[in-house]
Amino acid sequence: MAVRVLLVWCLMVFTGCAVQTTPSVIRIGLLAPFEGRYREIGYDLLYAARLALRDAGQAHLELFPIDDGGAVESAIDRAEALRRNPLVQVVMVAGLAATDPQTLAAFGDLPVIVIGHWGVENPPDTVFVLANAESAQMWTVSGRSELIDVVENEGELIGGEILALAQFPRLREDLTGVTIITSAKFPDAAFSTRYIESDLYVDPPGLLAMLGYDATGIAAQVSMGRSREQVRQALTTLDYTGLHGTIRFNRGFWQDAPIYGYQYDRETRTLIDFP
Repeated sequence: MAVRVLLVWCLMVFTGCAVQTTPSVIRIGLLAPFEGRYREIGYDLLYAARLALRDAGQAHLELFPIDDGGAVESAIDRAEALRRNPLVQVVMVAGLAATDPQTLAAFGDLPVIVIGHWGVENPPDTVFVLANAESAQMWTVSGRSELIDVVENEGELIGGEILALAQFPRLREDLTGVTIITSAKFPDAAFSTRYIESDLYVDPPGLLAMLGYDATGIAAQVSMGRSREQVRQALTTLDYTGLHGTIRFNRGFWQDAPIYGYQYDRETRTLIDFP
């Protein structure tokens, strides 16, 4: 309920802050699904981002989470609203609607960090994808596929973040041959403990949580005291060390990003490392 109220409040303040030209607070946007089938993506990243900002200790940085509305059309509207908000210097996105090419274009000059791959191709020069560009070449399932369509596919499945959702093993009876190829490191015990203890009633972190933590750390580093163009330039020349090691960008993708493989354990139906 608290997050839902926050989302409504976020939408209401767009017009109220539009006249401010010298912001004392810098907002880091998070456009992701917080309602509907894909809501686990948004909440997974929400708690990770809050934890990262708490660790950063920058009082003037504020997380600004927005629900993508569950469709490309609504995601575009909210991307345009974020672009018009002068307090937002950088935004993080995840999920199918928020990473759609039309949504990414709607952000305009607002720098965007994509958490995961999500089938993004040829990103604009304002978009920076936290994934190995070559990982998609290993998939047999499009990164733009809807979950319900993927679940119904028979036989071997090799894909990205959509296959790692907590609901996937509950929707598909046979998990044999299902492989997730991603640059996201699965949360270790130390991170999981801190994540769960960061707030009340927090579920264990999903696959993208640690990557979301690093994305927020990057956003905090590049956004302090800079214009949007300076933020974009800072992302272009980024040299960041986080939970996933060194992160630099080249042509919009994470340069030399790791590639991890995961499959489902037949007994527990949970993700395990796949060599």
